[in-house]
Amino acid sequence: MGLGWVLGFVAAFTDWPALWYIFIVVNSLQGAMLCAAFVLTRQVLRLLADCVRRAGTGTSNDMSQTLKSPTAGSQDHGSGTAVVRMSLPELK
Repeated sequence: MGLGWVLGFVAAFTDWPALWYIFIVVNSLQGAMLCAAFVLTRQVLRLLADCVRRAGTGTSNDMSQTLKSPTAGSQDHGSGTAVVRMSLPELK
């Protein structure tokens, strides 16, 4: 994240317009870098891949996920595992 500010300071003191373009691109992509670093975890990517596979096969969009610990409002099947069911909106 500090790279963008370093580029900005260097671009301000030099007479090289290309640095300004690099500075703008790096600062514009900071949100995408944060998303890739903190949101796109393996679990999220796996869920997205499952959704894409289901959309490609034309199967039901009812998704079940097994959690490691019981959750309030979910069904407990006696094994300490909770099953949460959620429906995804239909893609058109």
